[in-house]
Amino acid sequence: MKKLTIAVVLVLGVSLLFAGFAVAMGHVVAGEVTAIDAKAGTVTVKTDKGDVTVAVSAADLGSLKTGDKVSMETEDKGGKKTATKVEAKKAKKPVVGC
Repeated sequence: MKKLTIAVVLVLGVSLLFAGFAVAMGHVVAGEVTAIDAKAGTVTVKTDKGDVTVAVSAADLGSLKTGDKVSMETEDKGGKKTATKVEAKKAKKPVVGC
């Protein structure tokens, strides 16, 4: 009985530990920037699951352009999805003329 109790406590402890990591990691939003709202401090990203609007810092906002491919780590703050880390690949400029 004592070994069973210890095993159950260990399993619950490990489960709670991993649940804490999942909450700390937040979510990842990946896709193409389709809109930038400088006044609201947000960008809209077209993902496989639809459009997602994410609040970003002023520095990140200034470096992003429509068409950029982004990957953002986000967390929910006050009911808003907020970027904690932003990685972007710049949109390719179209080739003009041949």
